[in-house]
Amino acid sequence: MIDRNALFGLLLTPDPAPGIVAAVLRGGKIADAAAVGARVVEPPWPLATSTKMRIASLSKLPVAYGVLKLVEQRKLKLNGPADGALGFALRNPAFPDQPITLMHLLTHTSGMRDGEVYWGTLGERIEEFFTPGTERWENGARWDRAHAPGAYFDYCNLAYGVIATMIERVTGQRFDLYMHEQVFAPLDLTCGYNWSEVPNEDIVFGGALYRRKGEAWAVQIDGPAPDNRKVGPGFAKPGATLAAYKPGDHGSLYSPQGGLRASITEVATLLAQLAPKLTRPDLLRGPTLANMTREAVRWEGAGGEYLKLFRAWGLGCQALPVEPFKLPGQTRTLYGHTAEAFGLVGAGWIDPASGNGFCYLVTGGPPEDTPRAKTDTGLYQVEDALMRLLAGYAFG
Repeated sequence: MIDRNALFGLLLTPDPAPGIVAAVLRGGKIADAAAVGARVVEPPWPLATSTKMRIASLSKLPVAYGVLKLVEQRKLKLNGPADGALGFALRNPAFPDQPITLMHLLTHTSGMRDGEVYWGTLGERIEEFFTPGTERWENGARWDRAHAPGAYFDYCNLAYGVIATMIERVTGQRFDLYMHEQVFAPLDLTCGYNWSEVPNEDIVFGGALYRRKGEAWAVQIDGPAPDNRKVGPGFAKPGATLAAYKPGDHGSLYSPQGGLRASITEVATLLAQLAPKLTRPDLLRGPTLANMTREAVRWEGAGGEYLKLFRAWGLGCQALPVEPFKLPGQTRTLYGHTAEAFGLVGAGWIDPASGNGFCYLVTGGPPEDTPRAKTDTGLYQVEDALMRLLAGYAFG
């Protein structure tokens, strides 16, 4: 179904790439998947549909599944104050009487901001991000002082670290282990956050991510040597150990915002869960999945042409509008998520009613801070072309 030659041609667009993987869904099932290019540029090793790589913000979608399981079990409340599940006060200092909820965190409307550092360090606690006088407080840069919780959209990676901390607090499990047990294993997936619980063979044969440096590709993360693919937290204070870690101290340690290592077929399987009438019954209930794929937030904030495309958001996922993409056969809003970090760009989109959709990962891109190519969608040219090509297979 997927034209491999067409994919290979996209490696040579004005936005060159070392590799592309893609999958098409029809009726909630993977209809086809393809890979072209290299998973490692030097020495040259071919990319495969089974190759696991860091999938950036597509990692947030399964986090939503994981935390909504706890809402279904009534261990967490979607619209109740998050404070009780965290063990510390989570309030915007400008609006101390207005609670921040799980709904706010999932939809990026909490008023929280990333600041300079939003990732976890072993030996620290996540509440330090929100405690005046600590190094992580960053002079109050964590908060939007102009907008109350729920009033304004501002994309925030740190919010998903807070969600992961809530998961740890109410379950007593480390975030990565909970996700393996409650989300990935029921779907027969072997992906994992920061390579946690990923089989060693998949780590060895994982994919590196690149950025262009002159005429060469420079590794950004997960280089070809297995010892470059560290399992576990990316940062630690001297003397800090996982053995001494207490679940609930810092849910960001395993990078819930972007650190999932997964193959394109695993991304497709996770994406398929947004089709409530077609999914397996052991992950989430149909009403919960239907609640995810409704317009929860509409915003008109800043963020450049790229983010302006995604003015509507579901619960833990993004909404793809019909315009300006004019994708072949698309008549309804699609839901899923975009991804961009360490050179990778990607996305996954599905029509929840039909279960038709597609996903893709491009394993490298232009140097950091390079402006996006001028397309009418604001996407890189390789992404724009991929969207249209794969939509033709999914909806044509």
